[in-house]
Amino acid sequence: VGSGGCDPSIQGAIYYRDHWSQHCAQEIRNSCCIPSLIITVAGPWFCVLGAVFLNRVVVQPLTDTIPFTVNLRNDVQVMRIARLFQALDIAFDHLTSFYQKVELSSLTSDRRFFPYIQQAGFGKNAFSFTYICEILDDHSRPIWKAMRDDNKKMIVVKFALKYNAKAHIICAKKNYAPELLYYSDEEEAKRLGGYKMIIMEYIDGISLARKFNRGEIKTKNNIYADVKESIKLLHDKNLVFADLRTPNILVDEIDGCQRAKLIDFDWCGVHNQDRYPLSMNPKISWPYGVKPYALLQKDHDLTWLNELKELL
Repeated sequence: VGSGGCDPSIQGAIYYRDHWSQHCAQEIRNSCCIPSLIITVAGPWFCVLGAVFLNRVVVQPLTDTIPFTVNLRNDVQVMRIARLFQALDIAFDHLTSFYQKVELSSLTSDRRFFPYIQQAGFGKNAFSFTYICEILDDHSRPIWKAMRDDNKKMIVVKFALKYNAKAHIICAKKNYAPELLYYSDEEEAKRLGGYKMIIMEYIDGISLARKFNRGEIKTKNNIYADVKESIKLLHDKNLVFADLRTPNILVDEIDGCQRAKLIDFDWCGVHNQDRYPLSMNPKISWPYGVKPYALLQKDHDLTWLNELKELL
């Protein structure tokens, strides 16, 4: 499939982009993210993809490529196809209802660029929030600045396939990380396609990497000492931070002194048990022994610490 340069998934994505980019679709494009289902058929092979139109077109497969060459005497195969079409029928009903309620506008709504999830927690602990903007201009790392609707406090909302909430809480209790306000349980993660929603307090600081680039590191700072202490807290619990690069260290100024907080616990895990991700930037000079899927080691954190000490 697609060997002749006609991959149906790519074709479907292009048709989606071209159709909704037309001038006649401007009002609806301004009003919502145009959620759509793209169905591709190549011979007996069938695939369903989801698409939204943000400041770019995003298309993701919702199913694998499913063969319709089933054995009608195999109940498992038949039921799989039946469930697929039942799910499609329900999805089409939801999409029809959604578009019937869309209020067309000649002005672009900022809401169309943000996730549909705007509430966290359950019962008395539930709170809603309003997205303000993306924090990072990086499509692979969905992180947003938002405001709670109850107390008007600024928060950070991010989605990650893996996140070590335990490590975050350990550091936050000693003020070496922003306060963690919410973390998805496994049931919610299933509903979010495997992603966990993480919400933490917003701190008006700047990453250490940007501080270095701007030449804004003060003589009076406690950055290294703070990072060293936070790593000690994690190591005492047999945890490794793993990605202790300067973009993952937030610099906050308190009483005229620059202090540090750790802000990314995606890779954090148990020493000599958890592993680095399979996808790692080969252009970065990683500590000795660090490579895709290698075991996390405390020595890796210590190597980063030594480099940080030399920089400061």
